[in-house]
Amino acid sequence: TTVDVEVSLFPRRDIDRVGIAPLTSMFLFDATNRSAFDDFRSGVHDSEGLLIQQANGETLWRPLANPASFQVSSFGKVRPLGFGLLQRHQTFEKFQDAEARYEKRPSLWIEPQGDWGEGEVILVEIPSSSETNDNIVAYWQPELGLSVNQDYQFAYKMSWGAEPFSAPQSGRVLETAAGAPAFGAEGVDERLFVIDFSNNTSINNMPTDLSAAQVNTFSSAGKITNVSASLVEGSGNYRVYVKLDPADADLIELRVALEVGGRQWGETWLYRWTR
Repeated sequence: TTVDVEVSLFPRRDIDRVGIAPLTSMFLFDATNRSAFDDFRSGVHDSEGLLIQQANGETLWRPLANPASFQVSSFGKVRPLGFGLLQRHQTFEKFQDAEARYEKRPSLWIEPQGDWGEGEVILVEIPSSSETNDNIVAYWQPELGLSVNQDYQFAYKMSWGAEPFSAPQSGRVLETAAGAPAFGAEGVDERLFVIDFSNNTSINNMPTDLSAAQVNTFSSAGKITNVSASLVEGSGNYRVYVKLDPADADLIELRVALEVGGRQWGETWLYRWTR
């Protein structure tokens, strides 16, 4: 289903913050925070990630979270080619919910039309203990807000479905999991992040040379103590392991990107870890 939207706004006062093309959804838990919920299901969410296609060609994937405290994140400074809240898992086994049928929840993709000027995509994550709460919000925010006595026009296309837009199939982030490492350093509260990228066979020599893909990582605080990668037999995915020592940090921004032949391959994985 597609919906074409044309919006005309006439502010009666200056508005510093306004959300254009707002989306709401629900995220309770998945493989990143499963241990915090005493639940028979393996995941409960209407959406699992925010995807942003930037004008510079980079595609960002930010897994959603159900944090302990209210969180706001921002991405980019120019109008993106598209952004949306996605439900990538489409099989019953990923949720095991015969009533809610979360695998049938649609993704929603926004394609801006025309010049929106400078701004950023905003993601709001609200703590929740119930799947009845829509605790996820995403929208585009103009950098300068809206000024009184001016009129503003915005147009965009909304596409509903299972990723209902054209995007590369190789290098998509299919799974993010997190937990304590099996053999962590004694006295160190390390965290292990496991990220699966799709279709490793599109990388030349990947089946025989794991170094064919270079893993580039970044953390805003703490220390990444180990990075490794392997092929997942049977699925054809490329799995990246990132071990993090958060030290005394309460919030850390993480970034993982793969490079093949001097160029980025696949999506850029972003994650906000909070204590």
